Amino acid sequence: RIQILFEQYSTMTKVLQTKKVCERILAIEEIQNRIYRSLNDSESQLTKVFPNINAANPQNKFIKAKGFQVLARHHQSQWLLGSVKDTKLKHKIIKFDDISVPKSVPFNEIIDLSCYQQKSVFVGLKVVAQQCSITCPNVFNSAVVAEVPSQFNMERYLLFFEDGTAGYYHFRNCYICPNQRFSVSMPQIHKRFLIYYCKQYRSTSGYKVLDLNVGDCPVVEFNGEWKPRTVLDVDCNIAKIQMEDDRKYEWLYCGSYRIKAIHDLILEHLM
Repeated sequence: RIQILFEQYSTMTKVLQTKKVCERILAIEEIQNRIYRSLNDSESQLTKVFPNINAANPQNKFIKAKGFQVLARHHQSQWLLGSVKDTKLKHKIIKFDDISVPKSVPFNEIIDLSCYQQKSVFVGLKVVAQQCSITCPNVFNSAVVAEVPSQFNMERYLLFFEDGTAGYYHFRNCYICPNQRFSVSMPQIHKRFLIYYCKQYRSTSGYKVLDLNVGDCPVVEFNGEWKPRTVLDVDCNIAKIQMEDDRKYEWLYCGSYRIKAIHDLILEHLM
């Protein structure tokens, strides 16, 4: 009888623990749903949903000391490593490591690496990530988080870069962008795709992707030209696609608007 009572107690304990976990998960999902509901109306709302988080230091604009190591936006979506050379009222003069001429950069386009603290990361958050590149190892680019770590993607983040490419990354090479607004240089169609993706990601149906395999030849856009291109490799939800005969390739999301089948499917949402 004692053994039976003990087993019943253990079972009830597990049920209660599971219930508490489920309640927490539901609470988190409700908060995220509120965020996404608030951005469904327009693009301007999307850019205002996530506040101008200075993930490095909320008081960054008040730091006057020179010599701080920073990551700052240099051109369009490109960010480079550098140090503070001088400060102005609303800007800092940054000396980039690989460029001889200093540049004045707004405070909300600078990440202070001396006191960076990682914040919570979720789908739709704008980050600055170090893309895998042998020729430019110190170059970072703006991106939007499209997937959070899971068993399916081998505990990595899926990032959508502003040039339309995608990649899986561990967050050690990523930083939350202080300015969560879209870049002026980002193509309009890419902005609309990100809005549509975030809405679909939070819906019950989710976002649909193509089931691509090595050797497939989907019609893909490259430099404004649509034509069949060969899939060289597949990594979870992204595909390595050969763009030109000179071995030029790009990693694209299998649900990218640059794939003709997807583009035609969601055309009305992108125009």
